[in-house]
Amino acid sequence: IGILWQTGSINPAHEHFITNIIRQKIIVGIDRLEETASLDPHASHYRSRKYLLYLPEGEYHELGLLFASYLLKARGQRVAYIGTNVPYPDLAILDQQYQPDFTLFALTSAIAQGSVGEYLAKVRADFPQCTHLVTGPLAVMAEEEVSWDGPLKLIRDFRELIALVEREAQAS
Repeated sequence: IGILWQTGSINPAHEHFITNIIRQKIIVGIDRLEETASLDPHASHYRSRKYLLYLPEGEYHELGLLFASYLLKARGQRVAYIGTNVPYPDLAILDQQYQPDFTLFALTSAIAQGSVGEYLAKVRADFPQCTHLVTGPLAVMAEEEVSWDGPLKLIRDFRELIALVEREAQAS
């Protein structure tokens, strides 16, 4: 969709229309997964971990995050999907109440708090008890300026996310 928009093949109205159709389909898929899981609580062979999914302030491109929510739930993981444009101070409340094992967020088009490196350094310092899975074009572009160790993990694509989730879920 983004490429079609950038090349002028579609206009923003088309982009919003197509994006919302895809968004609705993913949400329906997530709901169906929850219904299936509730019928058979022993179906998953994975160890369930808690994931907090959100987009930072100024980020609104949620299709990838919704799809990640689908992938996680399909693998028996517990997911709190917070949504787009989450103010940084709200993360402390969410972290304290939900106590996630992982956060997953994307840096795609904007960073309201300064540079990508500054934002990630703040996340690392303020929330050291969980692993932060970071994806998106801005994160990949900042790969050289960020120390991707300890609680920060760069996720370049969905294959990396799936591999990490399955390793973690099967760990004892």
